[in-house]
Amino acid sequence: MGHGPSLQEKQLAQLEVFSEGLFASKNWHGIGIDSSLLSYSGLNSTDVLDSYREQVFNDEEPLDVPSIVEKLGGALAGFTTVPNAVGLGALIISMILESIGEKTMGTAEMLQRVFADEKANEVRDLMDEYLKRLQINLGKPQLQLAETRQIELDLSVQLTRLKNSMLVDGHMNSMLLKQWVNGAAFHTQMLIHQARLEEADGSRAVRAAGVYQQQLNVIMDRYKKYLNDVVPSSCQDSAAPCWRSEESHVELFKC
Repeated sequence: MGHGPSLQEKQLAQLEVFSEGLFASKNWHGIGIDSSLLSYSGLNSTDVLDSYREQVFNDEEPLDVPSIVEKLGGALAGFTTVPNAVGLGALIISMILESIGEKTMGTAEMLQRVFADEKANEVRDLMDEYLKRLQINLGKPQLQLAETRQIELDLSVQLTRLKNSMLVDGHMNSMLLKQWVNGAAFHTQMLIHQARLEEADGSRAVRAAGVYQQQLNVIMDRYKKYLNDVVPSSCQDSAAPCWRSEESHVELFKC
């Protein structure tokens, strides 16, 4: 008589549902989470990766590992047995595939879209370093776990500084809001990935998401006040929505 899923397996499966629900919630919707981060978050991240992989290797069998290894110089050796190839794990494999495929999902340009050409950005640099370390340690979960534990702490500190820059120091603008939202979403995904590597219940990721949602509510209240300060005076008495381009970021708000 067969055994059902273990408690750990059930808990890990619930992380997929949690991730899906987090980014579909109204608190995060429409604030500019990058499309690649969204694509590889939630229940269908493996399907997204499989679909893209088949596009890249459309003339080969989906699991033609020797051919993949030959093309990538061994970067995806053992691809069929890479553990935790979901979420950020799937995103990393997508980035590797983009380096050799003619068809691209734009995953490699994710940080460029979020941070543009801004210099000396700690959040961007930590995200960039973590993605690099995941790629270097592909298929080595213990090394990935050690890197995740170290970098997620550093990223958490920088996200707090970015939040305080907006709320305390008064440096509120669309660019910083977008960076904080994507950084918070990325950090939450790091904690989900850590839970998978640890075969844990993901409670830290759940609590972090709750904290970020609370902070997002406060930031959005302040952001709405900021928009009211920059709204064109000609729109003050209008009932129609007004568009305003603010630092290359288009805003829609009620005048």
